[in-house]
Amino acid sequence: MSDTIGDTPTEGDTPTDCCTPQKSSTTVEAASVCPVSNHKGKAVKLITLKSLLIPKKLAELDPTQDFYFCKDVTCDVVYFSQNQHFTKEDLKVKVYQKESSDTVSNTDTVSNTVPICYCFGWTTKSIQESADAKAISASISEHIQANRCACEINNPQGSCCLGNINTEIKQAEIKRLNHE
Repeated sequence: MSDTIGDTPTEGDTPTDCCTPQKSSTTVEAASVCPVSNHKGKAVKLITLKSLLIPKKLAELDPTQDFYFCKDVTCDVVYFSQNQHFTKEDLKVKVYQKESSDTVSNTDTVSNTVPICYCFGWTTKSIQESADAKAISASISEHIQANRCACEINNPQGSCCLGNINTEIKQAEIKRLNHE
């Protein structure tokens, strides 16, 4: 390894911090696959789990693990790591990605009342009922710019809801057009 500051280590060089265990890409790749659905998960911050797990499950959380979010609607697992997983029943809130209209009966309104935007309370129903659904996206964008969002704490996916909101807005527009 070069002692010159600014040199980039080359393959085979010892990592700069030799005391920190390095994760192999194979281990990380295997850990990011849901143990139930076999779908690749999205990494989430520990703060998301700490915020949303029910107390009993929070007491069981291994904070040394890397956790991933499983968005597969047919899978009950929401968060998983190499050694743990937490299901829908382990959370304080309903999970938008797990409550699609395809997974609930026509008489059940759960999918209409589950938040899409956990910070500002937008649901499928409120978007469908909005006279100007595009204003919802603009409003959320303004809140993001004003640093009012807390998606990593409130949203089970641990990240911004805007993509989900825009998808719901497009679906609401298609429904309106089909009913005209």
